[in-house]
Amino acid sequence: MRRSLFIVIALAVSAFLQAQSDVEALRYASTQNLGTARYVGIGGAFGALGADFTTLSMNPGGIAVYRHSSFAASGGLFAYDNSASFFGTKSNSGRAFLYFPNAGLVIARKKKQGREKGWRYVNYGFAVNRLANYRNTLSFTGVNPYNSMLEQFTEKLNANGGTRPGDVFSSYPYDAGLAYETYLIDPAPDDTTYFVSKIPDGGARQSVNISTKGRMRELAFAVGGNYNDKLFIGASLNFPSIKYQENKSFSEEDFMDSIPDFKSYTFNQYLTTDANGVNLKFGMIYWITPALRIGVALHSPGYLSFEDRFYADMQSDLESDQYSYETLSGRFSYTLITPMKVILSAAKLFGKKGLIAAEVESYDPGATRYYFTDGGSKAYENELNTSIADKYQRVYRVKLGAEASLGNLRLRGGAFWKSSVFTDAYKPSGRADYAGAGYSLGLGFRSKYFFADAAFQNVLTDYAYVPYTLNNPDETVGGALIDQSSYNLIFTLGVNF
Repeated sequence: MRRSLFIVIALAVSAFLQAQSDVEALRYASTQNLGTARYVGIGGAFGALGADFTTLSMNPGGIAVYRHSSFAASGGLFAYDNSASFFGTKSNSGRAFLYFPNAGLVIARKKKQGREKGWRYVNYGFAVNRLANYRNTLSFTGVNPYNSMLEQFTEKLNANGGTRPGDVFSSYPYDAGLAYETYLIDPAPDDTTYFVSKIPDGGARQSVNISTKGRMRELAFAVGGNYNDKLFIGASLNFPSIKYQENKSFSEEDFMDSIPDFKSYTFNQYLTTDANGVNLKFGMIYWITPALRIGVALHSPGYLSFEDRFYADMQSDLESDQYSYETLSGRFSYTLITPMKVILSAAKLFGKKGLIAAEVESYDPGATRYYFTDGGSKAYENELNTSIADKYQRVYRVKLGAEASLGNLRLRGGAFWKSSVFTDAYKPSGRADYAGAGYSLGLGFRSKYFFADAAFQNVLTDYAYVPYTLNNPDETVGGALIDQSSYNLIFTLGVNF
């Protein structure tokens, strides 16, 4: 029997498998253009240059370019600004925070003097590099004249001949079960296995508030060698770790007092994710001449072991009463295999006057694969992996950068562009295709034993956020169009010894 307030232990963990989705696969298969201030200042086009410990996570061959041992660390300010449009209503939200992008140490070991040919340096390095920031806030609201999230719940319950009332919560404890226990959906008067919602025809004001925090970080251990000042090769063993937390709230309100026996409800979902993994990266830089250099790097597929912890609650305010229901925390473990990556780069140096550089990075998020290790549904695993392969295509990120030398001072600039992640069949209309572009500016000071760098980066990305989906093809499901700007101000200090 339904009660106005009750707390239960969720047994059906598989009902919350939406925490493992194609959205999460894309998030963890992708990285942001982060690094030291010098790396960021020239747009990340660093693969053919080396001698910067960001390259341990990008092109490990860059470690072999060092001629001196070096230590450096960075700190910065990162901010998001989100502009959303949802059913014609515009909203703004965002967040700013301090972070520590990286720190690293490289030990350069010169071979014995007098050897004209062969291995001239064998270098070792360690770096902690931030690959992605997840802290953000997104809020938007609008009036949906077509449908309600409650229709998604009734679709589940009415599928395959319907659901007995006594089985609703045990079958769908994290969504439809909560709506049933808070009297937002009820059995039809003439059919107890068929359900109807309190908002059958839309017309409610919908609001979404999402707060996220976390990061993707990588510990990189690298070794590289310099052969005759022509070929610089390196490899790194890397241990990525992910922390992600998401608090998501969806609400609907009868702001016009036009929906019988309904005022409002709020559906809250809470997710905390931790992951650890391993991957290998190989790279080389070749000096065609001392002034013309090319680079190539190959990243192996990554192995990530995840554990999700989650719970949900729902509150309803009806004309007759108020109800609340909550689940206790559930857990689910799984493995994610992220795609391999290829990076090609080139650089042209103009003596002591400066340089220009270019880089192309390529990976296929559609190759990301889930493997459920904690009793999850094999059928859902296959369905999810098929959806990822169908939805996402190969992505290209193009980076261009330049640096001008004025004595000990350096002036830098860069630009970058990322192609859409979606295949043609899934590409949204308009600009919301998750492509991105940006620019960066940088300033540096370098002496024999000390260097200091600063950089500013701005990245623009457009995407769509759909709060829920419906199986009925005749229903129009509204989504928010998001114009997102991220801002990164970063400082790096380092010493050579």
